[in-house]
Amino acid sequence: MRRSMAESYSYLGDYEKSEQEYEKLVRDYPDNPWGYIGWGDMYFWVKKNDYSKAKELYKKALTIAKDKTDIAALQERLEDLEEEMRT
Repeated sequence: MRRSMAESYSYLGDYEKSEQEYEKLVRDYPDNPWGYIGWGDMYFWVKKNDYSKAKELYKKALTIAKDKTDIAALQERLEDLEEEMRT
């Protein structure tokens, strides 16, 4: 639910509020990779202005992800990000 709120702020263009919500989310749930994934998605898919920050957040999520589905989702995002950075 809280990740959805953070995502909603980013889709509304309120990136500062979205950033604050993601910071709180990962502070409260540091072992859940999806807070970092959603935060990275903001920089990669929504805001599209800071691919290095997205990569940093995805890599952080990868260090804590344990579920194979989560790991696969992160690897796919990192591959897409690398492709986007080459174009």
